[in-house]
Amino acid sequence: MEIPFASWRVSHATHLEGDFVVFQLGNDQICILHPEQRKMALIVRGTQPVVVKAE
Repeated sequence: MEIPFASWRVSHATHLEGDFVVFQLGNDQICILHPEQRKMALIVRGTQPVVVKAE
């Protein structure tokens, strides 16, 4: 997202089953997004998320 008075960079996006996306928002926010439901949540503060599938 980028507007004249604010900028949040999205990077390191990973698409998961069930239409979820895990990504880094800004400098230190790891978030999850469900675009169909238009919901987003902060998971943890950190950088460069790594998604691992549990068996």
